[in-house]
Amino acid sequence: MIYHDSIEVATEAPYDPPQYDEAGGELFTTVVVTVAGEVFPLDTEQALDVGAGVVTSRYRMVLAPRVDIPPRIGNQLRLGWGMFGLDPVNPFSYNSGLLVDGTVERHMLRGRLHHYELITKSVLA
Repeated sequence: MIYHDSIEVATEAPYDPPQYDEAGGELFTTVVVTVAGEVFPLDTEQALDVGAGVVTSRYRMVLAPRVDIPPRIGNQLRLGWGMFGLDPVNPFSYNSGLLVDGTVERHMLRGRLHHYELITKSVLA
């Protein structure tokens, strides 16, 4: 598969060996990796919510399998692409990058991970 875009993938990963805070909660570190991919904007029916005054931009992304992304990663994944860049200080801040909308699909080919597909969104109020 030929990829034309460069996408920053920010995930939170546990320390190795594991580290814990005073309350016993596991601590995580932020890992940012640049991955090759393809980005496809979704049509305007899926992208705009004019009545509420909130604009939601949605994109379908195909990512090369350079990082390990669990299917149900939730808010522990941010993607930076084009004008939706990641905040270099805190990639998980409110206006940083694109959020995952749904789950991350793992596409397998002959028993091996070929690529990931996911829908991303950016909500601007």
